[in-house]
Amino acid sequence: MSCTLDKENFYERAKKRAYTRILAEVKDARHILDVGCGSCGLAKFIAQRTRSKVTGIDITDVDFPTARQKRRQGVTALVNCRKGNAENLNSFRARSIDAAVSTYALHEFQHPILVLKEIHRVLRPGAYVVIVDFPCHSLAEELWDEQYFTLAQVKALLTRAGFKDSQVNLIASNQLLLAKAYKILS
Repeated sequence: MSCTLDKENFYERAKKRAYTRILAEVKDARHILDVGCGSCGLAKFIAQRTRSKVTGIDITDVDFPTARQKRRQGVTALVNCRKGNAENLNSFRARSIDAAVSTYALHEFQHPILVLKEIHRVLRPGAYVVIVDFPCHSLAEELWDEQYFTLAQVKALLTRAGFKDSQVNLIASNQLLLAKAYKILS
């Protein structure tokens, strides 16, 4: 596989596709949790288009938007970015979130099964998680020299975390992995 794209161009093109797909999946959710939110870019993107409340959590808060930036984007009351470890979401009540999303973070988590179990815990029954990441054997592996999960590995992680009806597919010319799985009614 040859690298014909630079890293930034590849990432930005993938990000636009990922955000659009995620938005289509969560457009009806009222409270969304963005796990591994980075700069809260996806949280702002969703809030601007749906007027849903979006809470982002990330291990570092270096890139979180300022109050001024959120005001300028019209999402002050809708977006809340918090510094925290996704392996411990105790600041969220069990069964309190309508949907959870995660972009380009699953491969970064030290213990992805713990993160997925915590997401499962905070989702209300019937709610779902949507994950976008780069898949194993994608151009991203060559560009960033990182290891990504296969579709089967993601499906197995979701099942082990308690999710049902998981769908894991390749999108964007097989350069992105899109997974969606549900917390069953209980």
